[in-house]
This record gives sequence, structure tokens and C-alpha cells, in this order.
Amino acid sequence: MKEKYGLFVHYIGSCASRRSGEVCTDLNEIAGSLDAAAFAAEVAEMGAEYVIFTAWHSQTKPLFPSRVSERYRPGSAAKRDLIRDLLEELSARNIRLILYTHPRDGFEFSEEDKRATGWGKSKDYNPDPADFNRELWNRYIYELYMETARRYQDKLYGFWIDEGSPEGDSYRLIDYPRLLAGIKSIRPDYVTIHNFYGTTYGCDQGMKEYGPDWGEFRDRTGESWPVYEKCVGAVVSANWSAVLPETQDAIRYAPEAMYRYAVLQIAANREGGGIAWAAGPYMDGGWEKGVLETLREVWRLLSPVRRTLLGTEPSASYPMVSGSSFASAPWGAAVSSADGTAEYLHILKPPKSALFRLPPPADGKRFVRAVNYRTGAQLPFSQTEDGVTVKIDAFDPLDTVLVLTADGAARPHKTTVYFNDTAPEIAYHGDWTYSRWERNCGDFEGDMHIASLDESWAQLCFEGVQAAVIGNRSPSQGRFDVYLDGVFYGRIDAAEEEYLPQRVLFETPVLAAGKHTIRVVKAGGPHLELDAFRVVCGAPEPKE
Repeated sequence: MKEKYGLFVHYIGSCASRRSGEVCTDLNEIAGSLDAAAFAAEVAEMGAEYVIFTAWHSQTKPLFPSRVSERYRPGSAAKRDLIRDLLEELSARNIRLILYTHPRDGFEFSEEDKRATGWGKSKDYNPDPADFNRELWNRYIYELYMETARRYQDKLYGFWIDEGSPEGDSYRLIDYPRLLAGIKSIRPDYVTIHNFYGTTYGCDQGMKEYGPDWGEFRDRTGESWPVYEKCVGAVVSANWSAVLPETQDAIRYAPEAMYRYAVLQIAANREGGGIAWAAGPYMDGGWEKGVLETLREVWRLLSPVRRTLLGTEPSASYPMVSGSSFASAPWGAAVSSADGTAEYLHILKPPKSALFRLPPPADGKRFVRAVNYRTGAQLPFSQTEDGVTVKIDAFDPLDTVLVLTADGAARPHKTTVYFNDTAPEIAYHGDWTYSRWERNCGDFEGDMHIASLDESWAQLCFEGVQAAVIGNRSPSQGRFDVYLDGVFYGRIDAAEEEYLPQRVLFETPVLAAGKHTIRVVKAGGPHLELDAFRVVCGAPEPKE
């Protein structure tokens, strides 16, 4: 997924709000009321490259005519094909559509529908194992997904599949391998996204979710909003869907804070998707007070520099580390043009002087030209082994964008790769628990693996010239032993009086290029808390 800027829309078939705040539960009225053309036009005004829109959610009521739904649960599907209407209107404006779906909402069904689909009698989010028919439930869900994937395969971009459980354990109920294989069999290039609770079940990528005032997004200033390699969905109004009457203020954040975060998140995002602001429309048209105006304003700020953000790649010269925020970023963020010939430096904090100084680029690039993107002026600059200095002609208080053009010469250089604690390349043995992104502690990708028993270990096999163990220093950390290529290297004590996230707890010396193994083993103290491994591939450019 290459898109970096989107809109996440919950428009639920089981209930929707009118502008008055009145709630409607008539499925056909909900599906029939939304003006697809007006909605698509407003999304275009927001600048969204893609939209995630509900196909079904609560009570699994598809917003399109579904033979599968009617066969299992008569009367559970809309008569109007709202999804097709949206696809036509959005695609006409070059906006991609991803369908939000939910595979485990049987607890809200009628008793008859529960029996027909295999959910059983349970009214709880977790069905009773005694009468949950996993085979029947998965047959129903699989057929519904396959029908949807075939119905819209001409224009649909993909599926957003809700995990449904903060415990990350929906695999107990849903046959994800079969479900994902079925979707891809219909169209291999379908994008599949999962809200990230430690696993993606084989989806192409995960998304970090922030509902209204969740976690770091309680900060209305945006100073502490963390960025991730994964895409982020963040509610900007009262809730995921429209719930307030149109007379009541709903918007949570200022456009400038949202712009700033979009820049930082796009710079960190490697999986694609960037940032998707979340808000829902009323069924009779329009948005909660302030939503449309704010998202229009964010796009007004982004539009003049969109070529320095949309269609770019995270910078290898000045990489943005996952878990960073505006508060922790020293000056802003950098992204690279798709062909790697230009670095776009977004300076979000006023430099101390007109001479803007940077360290040497991490990938060894040599620059031949510096330009202020907003003014078009070519700027004096110099590059030495100590770093890069650019004399800025004018500073924009929101965001000064410098373009550094590389000479294009091929040379050996190093690249840095992070392996998050959930990376499949990491093997775990012993007593490990997973602590998710609700930690709000500034960790890499917002999560952590924690071992309580001595002799528990984690191991990474990598190909490169150097590796580092990334974790926190805190009172809950203890000691661990490091083994490099099977040989004991030393013991590290990570205990500290205060919590200090994303610290390099151990770094190997420069190694011979090739395959290596690093293992960390708990060796005393409260815990071993592993955040990530960092690996350097290749070699630094030789000094001239």
C-alpha cells in the first residue's frame, strides 16, 4: 500500500445518527439515506487518497444486497447497494476504497440468527464453547467475505478486518488462514489490514488505532502523539461514527497539530497507509460540527507541500524512529522521493539560527543542491564528514521544507533495519508475555515482550555488520546475558530509577558482513523487557 493519507469512516448498518442526533435503526433507511456523490465530494475536499468505509459491523448487516446474509439471516442485508454507489463516486475522483468488516459480532444477533450461524446462545463477546459451532460460524463468515470480494473486485482496493478483541485472540473463533487465502484467491492484489493487537493473522499490514482520547491522543496539543512504522487510525471527533447533534462541537484537535502529526507519521510509516483520520457522516448528510471544516483546513495546509509527502518513502538518510513524537523530534522529519534522488526535510521547529545543521546522512548520501521548497530559492549549503549545513532564506512558522538533491552516485553505504519485538524473525523461549500499545510509554511500535523467569531467552538471526538490543531502562528491568554467534559476550544491567524508553542496552562491535545470531537471556532481577533489535546492513561509506 503506497497511499499515505486517508479517512476512516464508521457508518454502521445497525444504527446511524441524523443531524439532529436522533438514532435510526432501520437498515434500509440507513443505507438509502446517505448521498454517495456528496460524500465523495467532501472526501475529495479533505484530500484523502483512500477511504476505509464500513461494509458491515455491529450485528453484521451488510450495506448492500447480500444473498449470503439473506440465506442465513433473512432481512439482515440492505436493499440498496450503498457500497457500489460509493465505489463509483470515489473511483471517479481517484480515491481508493477499503471496506471495513467485522468477523465476530454474533453476540448481537437474535436467538434465531445465533442458531443459524453457529454462534450459540451466548450474549457475551466471547461465545460459550459448549454451544459455539466454529465450523458453521466460519462457513457463514467465509461465504460473506467471498461474496463481497467477488462483487466489488473490479474497483475495490481491499479489506480492513477487525480483530474484535483487545486480547488479540480472535484466532480462537475465526479461521484466518482460510479467510485471507480466499480473499487473495479472488484478487491477489487486494490490500488486507488488521487493527494491531500483536498479530495480523496473515493480513498485509496492521493499523494502530486511537479512539476518542485513547492513550497519547488524550493530549489535545499533539505534542506526544507517537508515530509508527504501521499506519495509524485516529478519531478526531466525538466517536468513530457520528453521535452528536450538529449543534454540538465535536472536533478534538487543531488543524495545525493534525498537519504536524501527518508529516511525522508519513515519515515513519513503512507499511503504507500513513495516517487515516477517523470520523463518520450523518445518515442525512453532513458531519459533526467542526469535522469537515477541520479536515478541509488540514488539507489546505498539506496541499502546497503534498509532493514532498504523498508518494514518498521514509528517509534512509534521516530516519524517523517508531515511537517518536513531535516532543521528542529534534527538528522535524525527513522523507525521500520515490526514486531516492531527493530528501525532503520538514523543519517543524524553528532553528536556532539561519544556519540549519544536520548530522551526516545515515545512508552516506552526498548532496549537490539545497532548495527551499516553498520559496523556490536555491540555498547555500555545505557537506563534510561532520554533517550538512544549510543557510535558510525564510522560515515558515508551520513547516519549512528543504529539498536536498543527491548526486546519484552509487557507493557502499549502511542501512538500518529495526525488528520489532513482534517480528517473526525473533524466536522466544521460556516465560514471555506480550504488552501491547496501550502502554503509552514511548516504546518502539508501542509494545514490548516481557520475561519474568531467568533463563528465558529471545534470539534474532540476522544478516548485517552490527546489531543492537533496544529496550527500556527502568526499575522493573533486570539483568540479561548476551550471546553473539553462540559465544557468551557479557552481562547487561538495565535497571534505572526512571522509565527511559528505546534505549540501546547493548550494541555489538562491527562484525564481518554475513549471517549472525544474537541471543539475550534473562539473568536476574524483576524482568527482561525487549522492545526491538536494530541491525546495520552493509557498511558505512569509506571516508575520502
